Amino acid sequence: MAIITAQEEVARLRRSGQILAGALGETVRAVRPGITTRQLDRIAEAAIRRAGGQPAFKNYQGYPATLCASVNSQVVHGIPDSRRLREGEIIGLDLGVEYQGLYTDQAVTVPVGKIAPPAERLIADTRQALELGLAAVRPGGTTGDIGAAIQGWLEPRGYGIVRQLSGHGLGHAVHEPPAVPNVGRPASGPELTPGLVIAIEPMVTIGDWRVKTQADGWTVVTVDDSLAAHFEHTVRVTDSGYELITADGGRTVLGVDVGEKKIGLAIGNRSTGLAFVRPPLLVTSWSQAWPKLEQLIASENIESVVVGWPLNAQGQPGPQAERIRQFIADLKQRIRVPVVTRDERLTTQAVRREQRGRRLRRGQEDSLAAQLLVESYLEESRR
Repeated sequence: MAIITAQEEVARLRRSGQILAGALGETVRAVRPGITTRQLDRIAEAAIRRAGGQPAFKNYQGYPATLCASVNSQVVHGIPDSRRLREGEIIGLDLGVEYQGLYTDQAVTVPVGKIAPPAERLIADTRQALELGLAAVRPGGTTGDIGAAIQGWLEPRGYGIVRQLSGHGLGHAVHEPPAVPNVGRPASGPELTPGLVIAIEPMVTIGDWRVKTQADGWTVVTVDDSLAAHFEHTVRVTDSGYELITADGGRTVLGVDVGEKKIGLAIGNRSTGLAFVRPPLLVTSWSQAWPKLEQLIASENIESVVVGWPLNAQGQPGPQAERIRQFIADLKQRIRVPVVTRDERLTTQAVRREQRGRRLRRGQEDSLAAQLLVESYLEESRR
């Protein structure tokens, strides 16, 4: 169990996380139809070494590659090879870094081109499960609190949660105690103490939660061949909550969707192009809006804010336009980061498709709209 509190060790751990986040972001940006998983592995290894780190997984207990590249029904530990990615698939990218004796671990699942709505929802809901697991980290809490938060989000939505595998401690090694399961009861399991370093990693399936290991001894797949997704971050427990060690510092975008009664918020990462809905999911009133926005912009190192601009089918300003125009003017006065607007018509259509695919609680569509808004903005920025 790694308890890291010495200032010099914390600095090295942070550097390990920075190298990892940068290398994983570079690998994600290379994902496209036609590329092989072995090519992605080479990109990841080169990025890690270029930044002064070492691949943590390569030769770990005999694993032959830098990257774990898990496609479709492969949950984790897929070995990169000559297989070419195809449009419509999804791929989990899991990467570890060692920097001057300190280890970090991170994973994301991303689409290969355009994917089907169930796969989109699987990725979005697994990503959100990680966020809720992170939100449960606090000194004096337990690993059961994390598992309960993840389980409480996923099971009502009909997903399978892999039980044979879990998150873990790390820091001085790739894997250390404690185990951090993705199911659990609040106030159960090992205590989270300041300085403890853990990796939280929900592994989620559309079908049966049970998995099996293939003949290569590494690749874990779903028993029913259903799609799987995997997200992971390394965090260090602090006196007041947690520090996100695998954050891509300063490269984040805040998405804001102004609804009739609520404001939806999402945080997007420029390197990966992915967005998260940060708990609490919604700002519920205008009186709460400004303190929350100012807090988010400061704590998340926001570099820009994207606000949805309402247009009707004819491309004319909608009924909310004047209200949002005033909101943007106030926002620019209160904060010191750039504010941009994006046509929210396509976002609105996407939210409506999501509403048909699953039941959204009242107001939840505003947060989903903010998430989609950020991701479309990041996609445009990469072109």
